[in-house]
Amino acid sequence: TLAISPDGKTLVVGGGADKGGEIIVWDTATGKERRRWEFASAVASLALSPDGKTIATGATDPTKGAAITLWAAATGREVRRLNLPPRTRGTPHRGPVMLAFSSDGKTLASPDADTLRRWDAASGEEFRPIETQVRSLGVAFLDGDKVLMSWGGTHTVHLWAADTGKPLRHFAGHEGQLHDVAFSPDGKVVATAGGSDSGVRFWDAASGKEVG
Repeated sequence: TLAISPDGKTLVVGGGADKGGEIIVWDTATGKERRRWEFASAVASLALSPDGKTIATGATDPTKGAAITLWAAATGREVRRLNLPPRTRGTPHRGPVMLAFSSDGKTLASPDADTLRRWDAASGEEFRPIETQVRSLGVAFLDGDKVLMSWGGTHTVHLWAADTGKPLRHFAGHEGQLHDVAFSPDGKVVATAGGSDSGVRFWDAASGKEVG
């Protein structure tokens, strides 16, 4: 898994296998490796904060369980560990499947089966979880971080109020499970791909209506 900084100058790659994981930071202009470090668990997901100073990784440690770790991008120092509660139903944790920072870098979000979890990136405090009742594999912030978008377990994209968790609207048009979701830089248009039709659809984020 990988992430690139907003200014395009830094590429972060995370990976690994059963024996452990590693993070590699590259300079995109020169192609040179800046630094790398290893740790106990393979990286399942990765995100880079908007200011490029913090790397978040999701993984499952054989002894400590599933967690999100925040690292200082400049040094590789572990800043904070956010432990995820054990699952009481469904499949065991294999680590967070996706991570997303808000545009101001203050909030970190991750889907956890039928729950969306959010943390204060500075303190590590977890906000009230959003119980979605649908399995999600992806998450992103929209509309100036006011809206949280989730997708993956069904053919539908859901939008939630990021502060209260109130359901706002959803996009449903594909015949099967979604493969990927993207959105325009201004957050006004959402693109979905997947389903048995293997097509791409475009949606107005404000109204939930299909636009293309």
